[in-house]
Amino acid sequence: MSATTRAKYRSHLDQHLLPQWQHWSLGAILTSYLEIEQWVKDLHEDLSEPSVASVFASFSKVMEAAAKSRKIPANPARGVRITSGEYEPQHQVATPVQTLRAAMRLGKSFGHAGFVLTLLNFYTGARWSEQVGLGPHDYDELRRAIAVRTPLTEAGGHLHRRKRTKTPAGKRWVQLPAFLHTL
Repeated sequence: MSATTRAKYRSHLDQHLLPQWQHWSLGAILTSYLEIEQWVKDLHEDLSEPSVASVFASFSKVMEAAAKSRKIPANPARGVRITSGEYEPQHQVATPVQTLRAAMRLGKSFGHAGFVLTLLNFYTGARWSEQVGLGPHDYDELRRAIAVRTPLTEAGGHLHRRKRTKTPAGKRWVQLPAFLHTL
C-alpha cells in the first residue's frame, strides 16, 4: 500500500469513521441500514460527491473485512446509495476566459511560473502531480512536449517523487499547444 493510500485511510478514519462509529458494536452497525444512509446524507453536507464516495469506500472496506473474518454475517454497506444525485460533471471544466483569469491571478501571486502552470494544466490535461515535479530537462523543444516520467505524490502534507507512474500508460509525452510552447 502506498504512503498516499495509507494517509487517505488514516484521514478517513480520524475525520469521519471513528467519530461516527467508534462507540457502535459491529452487530449494531450491521442492523442500522437507516443510520448508515443518514450518515452518508450528513457527509454530503460537508464534502464533495467524490469525497463522500471515497470515505464511504473506506467504511465499506472495513465492513467487508469484518464480514470476511466472520465477525458479522454480511457487509452492511452493501446497497447503500452514496450519490446525492446533484453531481454535475459538466460544471467541472473551466472556460478559456475563466482559465485566463485564474492564470492572471496566480501570475500575480506566484509570478510567471504560476501563470504558465495554470495554462499548462488547462490546455494539456496533465495532472497537478505531473506538472509540479517538472524541470527544464523534461521539456523537449523538437517535440514541443513535456515528458511525464516520475510524478510527485503527496502523503501527510509532504511531497515525494514517485519511482514510476501508477500505470505504464502514465509515462508519456504531453504535447503543448503552439502558443504555450512560446511561454
